[in-house]
Parts: sequence; structure tokens; C-alpha cells
Amino acid sequence: EQPALAEGGSQQGVSTCAHTHTRNAHSIIHSFRSSIPSASWFIARSRRMSHADRQRILAGDGRGAGARDLHGWTEDKSVDRMGRAAVAQTRCCDPQPAEYFSGHGRLSSSTIALVLAAEIDFDKDSSLLPLLLLLASYHRTASCHCAASNHATPHRSLSDRTYVTRDIKTPDPVPEEGQQAALELMKTTTMMNRFQISAATIFQPSWPTNHKTTPKTNLDEHTQHSTMKFSLIALSTLLLSADALLSNPLSQKAGVSKGLSDRTYVTRDIKTPDPVPEEGQQAALELMKTGRLYRYNVKPGEDSVVSLCEQEIAEYMGFDYCVALNSCGSALMLLLKTTGLQPGDKVLSNAFTFGAVPSAIEHAGGKAVYVESNMDHVISVADLEKKLEAHPDCGHVLISHMRGKVADMTAIKELCDKHDAILLEDCAHSLGVRWGDKHTGHMGKACAVSSQSYKMINSGEGGFLLTNDGEIAAQTAVIAGAYEGLAGKHKMVPGPEVFGNKPTELPNYSIRMSNLAAAVVRPQIKTLDERIAKYNKRYNDLVEKLEAAVGDHIIMPQLTPGVTQMVHDSVQINLKPKFTPEMIQDFLDECIAHGLPVELFGHKSNARNFVNWGFAPADEPLPETAEMLKRAVDCRMPLMWDDEDFDDMANVLIESMQSVLAKHNVE
Repeated sequence: EQPALAEGGSQQGVSTCAHTHTRNAHSIIHSFRSSIPSASWFIARSRRMSHADRQRILAGDGRGAGARDLHGWTEDKSVDRMGRAAVAQTRCCDPQPAEYFSGHGRLSSSTIALVLAAEIDFDKDSSLLPLLLLLASYHRTASCHCAASNHATPHRSLSDRTYVTRDIKTPDPVPEEGQQAALELMKTTTMMNRFQISAATIFQPSWPTNHKTTPKTNLDEHTQHSTMKFSLIALSTLLLSADALLSNPLSQKAGVSKGLSDRTYVTRDIKTPDPVPEEGQQAALELMKTGRLYRYNVKPGEDSVVSLCEQEIAEYMGFDYCVALNSCGSALMLLLKTTGLQPGDKVLSNAFTFGAVPSAIEHAGGKAVYVESNMDHVISVADLEKKLEAHPDCGHVLISHMRGKVADMTAIKELCDKHDAILLEDCAHSLGVRWGDKHTGHMGKACAVSSQSYKMINSGEGGFLLTNDGEIAAQTAVIAGAYEGLAGKHKMVPGPEVFGNKPTELPNYSIRMSNLAAAVVRPQIKTLDERIAKYNKRYNDLVEKLEAAVGDHIIMPQLTPGVTQMVHDSVQINLKPKFTPEMIQDFLDECIAHGLPVELFGHKSNARNFVNWGFAPADEPLPETAEMLKRAVDCRMPLMWDDEDFDDMANVLIESMQSVLAKHNVE
């Protein structure tokens, strides 16, 4: 103020303008203090000032004593060098101590800034120094900008101004009822009871309280007989009620075979998904309490749960970039759109896959052209070559690793390169499967992974697009919903130079993954290898039993040389040609009647049968695929089952097959 007065400036005008700059500094202080958990964090950092001194300085006495105490305190040698320099630089440009106070006797923001500056350990928090020097600049420049001001206005107190210190992005939390409902859903598979059923007694009658010590022989013969009749009726009702869940329902002619008491029964739910680990349950619960379910609702400098999940999936599979989406179907669609597919363009793909794959081709605006699949349930390389030659205008090949089974990807890549076709991989079923020394997905330009409920990672619905191509990753992030500058909140995408004007040039489909889905996925990634080993051991044991008992009647799909790690979370069996359509239906009926829903890929209602894709029909016959589908059966191998349950599964498969062969007098 003194230089300004010497040049003829108005004392009141200068004070008013200085007050304006101080008010701006005060706003910065508030923003700065609200960006950390609590303003008391700064106070707690001080180890050099007593509580009494701190309170006296912050409160002041309305006559400048607070500021004088502050200035005197900053001369103390215990104040660190950088902090003392910042205080001195700020103080030398400020007015006299008495000017720091408003009519209500409170310190101005500049003095508060000095307190904060002196209390920060700048040796550890040197990044905060520029902010405090910026505050100093407000006061250094005040005299220059206000010297000519002659507009006298009443001096208003800073205490009259209101400041918002809350986060404007704070969402509504999920009500406690919703939190508990979600928590129970995540616990569902961990709470399932395993019931033991025998031929003698399937459902035990109500025993006395001390039933563990009550011998069954206390029941008279009539009671035992009645119990058995009730048990069989209850079991039949239970099994038949499951018919609606099957893609190949029970035949109307089907009946339970004779000799029921001599047969094995599966008592577990074949649709049991992998549970959400407790860590994921708790993470989801905490998210619901905050309401921050949207992936971009994070504070500056923080990573969202989705971003961390993307990083962990990418690290597991060995990719540079990853974008999480609401489904694998969305990921498949974006594989095509981000690699240049134009409306009406042809896409070669497996004739044996799930209906979501041709649906994604249709969604992207393409036209599916189907390639035969063989008895190993993988795409035929020979037919792929024929189709590439027959369709020279086809620029995309989308390979689906159905049930985790991988074709000769080296040969397929060579064919795609020869015909200038972009190779893409559907890895919905192949998370954990390795081709050579890499995870599946690396032979193509990009790939898609699923976290749908029955996959290796379970978020109910969800998917990921992974690639080493920055352009594909940037387009995917924007189309998925990274509008304006939201791409900056991703971890696994390229830098801003790749995004350019994409947020204004590309559509926003709003198909992002939520933080809630990512929270339940993350802990499952950690246990993938452990679970894969468990799945594979159970599968190998099951196949060994099947081949020993009915090996002459079945053909097990074989792995392609080059697959270095497989994931067997389900079992597929090819019934030999000796099985007529009627025998195949009898086999399915026998299995379901004994508690094991087994599905036929070629059933008229199965979504994996290409004849059911009316939205994207085949233009030409696919005899090889049709022959495989009509005798290929499929059964899940739920992780939550016990080892002995898979013994039951093997026995039901074997006994059902033997029963059908005997019924039709086929050896």
C-alpha cells in the first residue's frame, strides 16, 4: 500500500482493491483446504507450535496481536528453511498487521495462508509451495493494479461471504436396504447347502431334537415305506421343475427308468455360479455407502475401481490397453467398429458359437459369413481358407474360442495376413487359456473378455476390450462414454495426443462398466490360477472315468497343439454315430431325471445352434457344423461343487448312457 499512496492512490481505494485480491486468495485457500480430507490435517502437521500459540494466531485479538505473534513465530529458527522463506516472501508485500483484521476481529486469508505455510513440512510437501507463492503474488501486485483507483466503497468483511466446501459431484448413497440385498446376492453361492440323497431315504422325516442320536431303526416298516414314496415323489417334482431352465427340455415321452434305487443322483444346482469373494463383497458394500458407483466419480488424482480393475486384467493377460464395458457383447461390437467395419461389410466367424457373437456383428452393422466348425469344437482352418478366397471383399475375421477351445491360431493369422483381413478374438470363454507363450487374444489385433455370471470372473454382466493398439483403445474409451475430458481418468488408455478430437467426433454409447461390477471382479482376478488348476484336475478325473466306462461310445474333443494351458470349467462330449436322434433324446432325459441337466448344442432351441439365428441367418449350408452339433452334449462343472459331486456327475453320465444303449439293444 505504501508505494501506491506515494503515487497518489486513494488509501480507501487501495484497501478495497487489496481486499478484493485477498478475497480471491481466500477462495483459493478454501478450495485448497477442501481438496484434502480435513483442514485440520494442516494443523496436525505442525510439531513446532503449541496448541495455545496456534489458537491465538488463528483467532487474533482484533488489534493485530495474532499477526504479530505469527510474524514473531516465523523468526524462530525451528521453522524449516523453505517454510520461513515462503512466509517472508508473502509477509514483505502485505500491509501492516492491523490491516489483516476485519470488523469482526478475524484474520484475513493471507494470514491464514502464512499459518498454513509455516506449518507445512516443505521438505516433504514441496509441491504445495507454488500455491502459497501464488497467494503472495496477489498481495505483491495489489498496489500496482489499484494505485489509480479512486472509487470509495465500504470495506466489507470477509466473514460476510459464503463459501461452498462440499464436493459438487457427491452422489446419493445406495439405501441400506439395497446394500444388504446386494450383499446377500453376492453371498448366495457361499450359502448353498449340500443335501445328501440316498436310495433308502432322500428327505428325512422330522427327527426329534436329539435326532443325531436317534436310530433310524425306531421307524416302523410302514413309516419307512411311506417316507420312501414321499422321497421319490418330491425328487421327481424337483427335477421336472428344472425343465424350464434347459435349452433341450425333457421329451414328452420321457419317463424315469426302472431300478431307481440303484441309480446315482446329482443333488446340486448345475447353474451355481462362482461366488464373489468376501473382499469383493466388502468393497462393493463400501462403494454403495458412498454412492460412487459411476466410474468417473472420483477426485482428481484418484483412480476409480474400474481403472484399477482394467489395469489388473491387462496385466494378467499381458496387454497395454484395456477398457471395461457393460458386457462382452459390447466389447465384440466395438472390436469391429474401432477396426474400420463399415455398414454391410462382411465378417467371417465360427458357425459354432454363442448367439451373442453374430448379434455383435449385426450390432456393428456387419454381415456374418459363417465358417464350419469341426468335432473338436473349433473353427475349421481349411474352410476358413475357402471362405476367404470366396469372399475377397471380407476384411474382418472374428474367431470365437467357444468353451475355451482354441483353433490353430498360427495358421489362422497367416491366412488373415495373406488375405489382408483383420483378425479379432472373442475370448469370452478363454480367460486363462494360453496359446504358446502368451494369453489368448494376442494373435488378433484386439480381443474381448467376459465377466458374465458363468464365466471365470463373475460380475453378473460385464466385459473388457483389450489391445496393444492405442487407436483402438482411444476409440473404445470414447464410444463407451469417455466424453469431454474423461479419458484423463483412465489408466489403461494412451495419452491425450491419441484422443485428439475423438470426444466430439465419435458417438457416446454409454456402455461403461460400473465401479460396483469392477469391485466384485478385482479379487477374483487374484484367484484365477488357483481356480484353473482346480477345474482342470476335476475335468481330467471326470474324463478318465468316462473313457474307462463308455469310451467306445463317445469322442472327447481334443486340444489343438499349441495350447499350453487350458481351462476346463465345463465338459463337452461327442456321442458316436451309433446314437440315433431318439437315443440322444433318451440320454438327455435320463440325465435330467437323475438330477443332471445336460444340453445338446444342436437342439432346436439352443442359442448356440446357428439355425436359431434368424436375425443373421447362414446363406449356405454348414453340414460339418450341423453334424457336430446334433451329437455334441455340454455340461457345466460348477466350482462350488465338492469333489464327490463330480463323482456323481460321472456316474449319472455313465449310467444314463448305459441305460439308453441297453434299451435300444446297441453295443
